[in-house]
Amino acid sequence: MKLPTYTVLRGKELEDFLKAGIEIKKDEVISHLTEYDGHDLFPKWLMFIRCIEEFINIRYVISADEWMAFEKCSIDIRENKRDLMGILKIVQCRFGNDVLERIKSIIIMLLGLRLTYQKMRLPGMECKTIADAVNFIQSRRLYYVAYLTLIRLYAKGSKKAQFIELLCHFQSQVDFNIMPITTAFHSIIGNRCIDGYEARANNWGVEFCMHYNQLENFFLEPLTMSEIDIIEYEHKNISTTNIPKNLYSYAELLYTVKQAETLFKGYGIDESLVLQEIRQMVLDLDGQFIDGYSICMTEDIFKDFCMKYPHLRLFSEAQDYYEAINERPAFFQNESNYYSTVLLIIRYVENTIYGLLRKNRRYRIKAGFLFEKRVKALLEKYGYECTNVKRIHKQEFDVLCRQGDCIYNFQCKNNYLDINNLTIANIDKVCGQNKRLVKYYQNALDKENFRTKWVIEKFGVEKVENYVVARFPIVMNHKRLIAFNKLEEWLKGEKKE
Repeated sequence: MKLPTYTVLRGKELEDFLKAGIEIKKDEVISHLTEYDGHDLFPKWLMFIRCIEEFINIRYVISADEWMAFEKCSIDIRENKRDLMGILKIVQCRFGNDVLERIKSIIIMLLGLRLTYQKMRLPGMECKTIADAVNFIQSRRLYYVAYLTLIRLYAKGSKKAQFIELLCHFQSQVDFNIMPITTAFHSIIGNRCIDGYEARANNWGVEFCMHYNQLENFFLEPLTMSEIDIIEYEHKNISTTNIPKNLYSYAELLYTVKQAETLFKGYGIDESLVLQEIRQMVLDLDGQFIDGYSICMTEDIFKDFCMKYPHLRLFSEAQDYYEAINERPAFFQNESNYYSTVLLIIRYVENTIYGLLRKNRRYRIKAGFLFEKRVKALLEKYGYECTNVKRIHKQEFDVLCRQGDCIYNFQCKNNYLDINNLTIANIDKVCGQNKRLVKYYQNALDKENFRTKWVIEKFGVEKVENYVVARFPIVMNHKRLIAFNKLEEWLKGEKKE
């Protein structure tokens, strides 16, 4: 793509440039994929998804000490053969030769990709250790899964790729086309919502004056109130003794539904037709999984299967690039068959349940209280002395804490916003939502500034710092409005000062 002759882009010129770039990069992804034989590529890509899921989740089924040793290993076996082979031997003994070979395949793929990027002097592939590799894969997992739909839509050619070379064939499309499309959408929002937003052209493309990131630890999307929040701060849980210590199992799928029913009881989903159908679907899948992991149904069988659950949208109906990137289905079609895995169905169930919960007012209120506890716990980790003061002059405060001679006042906001589900068609709507939340948070901050005198009176201090912390990051540039996924970084900066 040819850059404009000027180096600084702003306003309409920047938005026009970004929109044109989005379309060009989208067309490049599609054009690249049309060269490949979808019949050959789909089963290989489905196996690749299994490999990366095992690679990402291995940390949860080995001991903490084993993982600490594994994550430090170089992905280049020549550098630490003894340590890496020792851990892989543990994997082999515990999970068998097939899992071992899949884990080794991913390591070989990533090493080959790193060497290819280095040879071509391409940026973005700095994987040296297993931990680096896991983070690299996890941060791109949603795009890899989306390729299962993109293959159905566009892979109509004759080119074939060897399984071990898949990343060398497709990773550059993810890194230099698909991910930049997401960045470009975020930049359009920044351009519309932030005064003075600009971008500068350089040899590789465009550098933006700020970067937006919605993901939290382990590259997970934020949730209004997750099961982890309830387990950690409400001390509720259900027994996991019946779940085998495997990388995945049907028992884990059953547990996912049971835990959601237990932890979210009373939030309006108990008698939901959607949840009833999820329960029945999970029961009907018993015995259907091949090797405890994958499932395949012919078109006729799958249609009959879907008719039993009219309130569930189980399979990918995407008809274009944007729909393929943004959807999270349970099943993917390839020719006349439908495919899924235990983990894809687990994530579908979780996403569907959280979608139901967001509509419940009691859930949103409870989520606000637990979010305050999560913010408080993070502040205490960094040495802030959190008080139990929740009211001053009959006015509510979220988190008041002390450090030195200063009181820090944090207002915790848990307003849902999904900025990752973006298309050219809905960009105006998302920008409007972002602007409303920015204004709402600024008004909340103004309110706290007005109430500062009460805090000074209550604690007998001279200095009060007011902040708003947002669980769902919005596109903004305000030092007093902090995204929760940036709070720890902010706290580390405060400690240095």
